[in-house]
Amino acid sequence: MAVDWLAAWGVRFNSTRLQRYQRLAEKLAASSRTEWQELAKRDPATLYGTYLELDELSKVFRALSPTSNYGLAVARRNKQISAGPDTHAKEKLGNASSRSRDFFFELSVAAFLVRVGFRLDPLAAPDVLARGAGKTLVVECKRPQTFKAITRNAADAFEQLEREYNARPRPRWRGMIALDCTKMVNPTLQPREYASTAEFASVSDRESLEVLEKVKALIRWPRFRNTIGLLVRTRDIGVIPSGYGPEPFVSDAMSVVSAPDVSVADESLLMGMTTGFRSH
Repeated sequence: MAVDWLAAWGVRFNSTRLQRYQRLAEKLAASSRTEWQELAKRDPATLYGTYLELDELSKVFRALSPTSNYGLAVARRNKQISAGPDTHAKEKLGNASSRSRDFFFELSVAAFLVRVGFRLDPLAAPDVLARGAGKTLVVECKRPQTFKAITRNAADAFEQLEREYNARPRPRWRGMIALDCTKMVNPTLQPREYASTAEFASVSDRESLEVLEKVKALIRWPRFRNTIGLLVRTRDIGVIPSGYGPEPFVSDAMSVVSAPDVSVADESLLMGMTTGFRSH
């Protein structure tokens, strides 16, 4: 269904990673226990990379497909969305192999905002533009690959937000920066084995919080007061032994971080995003 939704908005799948994901998923759905176990041993990067990507796509689809006009954002980028290598490990920054996943992160941020009650503008120039609680929220999205890149990426995003606001001052506009810090949790995005789902959840939570604290220490907040906070995303994948074979699980956290000296009204806006999510 998620693939059909993208196709309906003009995304072409032939000979792309999305088509390969779809075919592998169909094959696995019809596979025996032995076939699953053999693939997990022979090509774990493809198997678990596919699982991770399809997990993200399904979450985006569930949140955005009822927002019928948001497919326009997909249509604008239809040549880009299915580009790139099958696994994150083969990604090269700054070209088509990374821009596809950059856009998927933007879709994931849009999906998060829909889940917490915002309405989306599919044709906005910023990465994501949403409205709610009497404000318009402008979000610039970045996917730093290392801790060293976070300060630079955030500074670039601050400048983009300030230019967007100063182009035509809008008193009800607020800016946020979304950072996908998944590579800081699991650089290869290949699963580690855990004894139970509880152990996986505990380790993922601890590592995500450690990354979050490091991110907060690296941000240099400007005097520009209309940028009110951060969205920090961390993901991880683990496998847990089962009778069928190694069973994959994904953790996906979006933490909300307030800027220093944020106003009471803007703090209330940020707190409204935290239902079911972390707030820091």
